[in-house]
Amino acid sequence: MVFAVRRTRRERERLQEREISWWRLEYGRKSRNFDALPVLTNQPQRVYAVHEADPIELVHRGLPLDDIEDLLPQSPAYRQARRILFAPEAREKLLSVSG
Repeated sequence: MVFAVRRTRRERERLQEREISWWRLEYGRKSRNFDALPVLTNQPQRVYAVHEADPIELVHRGLPLDDIEDLLPQSPAYRQARRILFAPEAREKLLSVSG
């Protein structure tokens, strides 16, 4: 089920914040009063044609992250940063003061 109103770009640009707020409140009112909602039929009110698209080819153009991750331990910069990034947890010793 789709709750939407199709608008042109010009209509969307003319919408004001108070109109949007009013429609949100109206949607909330309708959602609490199920008996007032119209019954859905098997016949659609509108039909929008969606044309079949040509087949696509997915191409990854980003960095090969798995390869980079495997090479990181060999990097001098990573070895220096590892001391900071993965430093052992500091533990403080409490000294008791007897007096």
